[in-house]
Amino acid sequence: MKAQLLALAVSALLLAPVSAQGVFTAKVDLKRCMIGNQAGLLKVLSLQRKVLFTRGIDDRDQARMDEASRSALLSALNIEPAQYANVADQLMRDWNKLPRKEAIAVISTIAASPDFAASERVETFLVGVMKSSNDIYARRQAVLGLAVLPRVRPETVAAVVARYETCQNLWETFPIQQFFEYHAAEIRGDKDFSDVRGRLAAVKSLYTPAVLGYLDT
Repeated sequence: MKAQLLALAVSALLLAPVSAQGVFTAKVDLKRCMIGNQAGLLKVLSLQRKVLFTRGIDDRDQARMDEASRSALLSALNIEPAQYANVADQLMRDWNKLPRKEAIAVISTIAASPDFAASERVETFLVGVMKSSNDIYARRQAVLGLAVLPRVRPETVAAVVARYETCQNLWETFPIQQFFEYHAAEIRGDKDFSDVRGRLAAVKSLYTPAVLGYLDT
């Protein structure tokens, strides 16, 4: 009887999700993420659906997170700092086979750290999702991800402006306000600022006054 119980215990350990043993497994661990449309990665649950860490409600003021919250969220997903680059690469490579919104939110959380060395690679990926994905939730989350990056390149600003000019869906374009709010200072310093501002001013959207207000402040 004892031998049978031991065998069952060993089998249970072998069949348990890898994440239960402290190793990030995208297909398992992304399902533990709770994502806010305005704030990105908000909370992480255990395999038993208990809250391991939460940042609060889905509010745009929560989009930018401090390093303590970022570290706690990622650690709850079994992602430690030494793994950030490898996990981001894995999620970018496989994201279309994974829960997309969740994958993008985790990638963005990793890349939003000022010390993350591969942020430009993530930036390029997020622009591609924003421009080409057929998943509206992924596109919106990608814009939010670009908004919270520490810095963005002029070509990324141009891509976001083009998206704003051509997308009529107010729900999808909502995070574009955050993009220009958070990056206003660097955009004002770019040599193409006048052109960027002129193009934005021409967009007939409820968000245009707010966008211009961030750029002009």
